[in-house]
Amino acid sequence: MVTTATVPEAMRISLSDMFYVQPVCYENKYYAGGVVDLLPVELAETLTETIILEEKEPFTTVEEGLVRAVFGYNGNERLKDVAKSRIRYWIDTRQATRELQGHYIRKRIDWFRNRVSIALPDSYQQFAEDVDYQWQYGYRKVERMLAVNSL
Repeated sequence: MVTTATVPEAMRISLSDMFYVQPVCYENKYYAGGVVDLLPVELAETLTETIILEEKEPFTTVEEGLVRAVFGYNGNERLKDVAKSRIRYWIDTRQATRELQGHYIRKRIDWFRNRVSIALPDSYQQFAEDVDYQWQYGYRKVERMLAVNSL
């Protein structure tokens, strides 16, 4: 575990993605965010009694193929394994793709050029509105989980 990175360095590392954002070289090692295991529930189980976790939508066929090709594991099987863990509270974001449509960076796969690209917002104002919309979405999801579970 790396504990010497500054907060900005750690944030930049966490933004790295195997397809969209270049990995970060930190202390002569390359890091690519948390895509290897976005749900380190086994670690959480050793550190706490109460675990709150986002319930994610399954990987699409294309995403699953890319994860398998790059990392050699089945992302959807990992999600199923996580669901069997000792999670006390779930924040349901399985519909995030549909509910946030038009308010996040869109990916595009160009099979003929063998490239994955992203479509950025047209303006800074649109970007700021999209980020706020995403934040409000997450906030509402947590509020619902708290109300249902009387926390």
